[in-house]
Amino acid sequence: MTGIMPANTPTARAVFRIAAMGARAARALRDSGQGEVSAVFERSFYVVIGGQWVCLVPRGGGLGPLNAQCAEGSLAEAIKSPLRVGDKALCENNSLRIGALTFSFDGAATWKPDEPGRRDRRTVTQGLDHLRQTIASRELPKEGLAEFLQAGFIPSTTVAKAAQEPLQNLRVLLRLAIGDSETKIDSLLPLIGLGPGLTPSGDDVIGGALIVLHLLGEDRARDALWAALRPHAKTATGDISFAHLEAAAEGLGHEAMHRIGNALMSGDDNLREKLDAVHAIGHTSGWDALVGIVAALEAWLSVQARR
Repeated sequence: MTGIMPANTPTARAVFRIAAMGARAARALRDSGQGEVSAVFERSFYVVIGGQWVCLVPRGGGLGPLNAQCAEGSLAEAIKSPLRVGDKALCENNSLRIGALTFSFDGAATWKPDEPGRRDRRTVTQGLDHLRQTIASRELPKEGLAEFLQAGFIPSTTVAKAAQEPLQNLRVLLRLAIGDSETKIDSLLPLIGLGPGLTPSGDDVIGGALIVLHLLGEDRARDALWAALRPHAKTATGDISFAHLEAAAEGLGHEAMHRIGNALMSGDDNLREKLDAVHAIGHTSGWDALVGIVAALEAWLSVQARR
């Protein structure tokens, strides 16, 4: 039986079972090695093992390429007191040990997103139409870049104003990349690191675009875009955001982003629950990534029309 052991003695250990983890988290943990706690939040925390970022989340905390999801839901209370940035972490024998905390991943499932279904110009067009209809009756976050999903949006915040031209450039570059034309990414660089937070809005947009390029089978365009952007992103944004961008460059993101991306590509008209899941990602991260997803889908449609 697994669970939290009583912490009434100095030697007592809190033991958790990791039920599922994303591909990049599994790679880092199963390779074993030493590392440290790099960020601690109210309900989750990051460790870096062998240079790879892993996010420990409680049950219901969502699945993604960097996430290791615990079977227990009380992770937040357990880590609040004993866990500190800089604490040493040791990964061996199918366990991650951090002070008095042990996380066992023996038998943990490796999460992978669902494969995309069939799609064509008609279904993608339908999906984008359904999205516009659904968000027309929904209040979008004023912060971040979500309001760019609305036709005729006039930016008013500092971040949105700074993003307007780079977003236009992103649409052009996506069409060029999908069409196998040479891309010069200088005009896109202002998006990297744009906005506050661990994963700035501009990074989330780029990540969403990279994920959906993979879903569309446009891996050559994805790889070309990331190869050009990576050296700049390495120094222009934070380590956590860069780790998520590297995952997106493999076509991997939060489960909610894969679901909304696949739904739009298949022409699904039942988007409300999927948008609720998007809304739950970060402060505005889910919505910002959706801006990138829509930009990539629209670029793909434009190229398909020319072909």
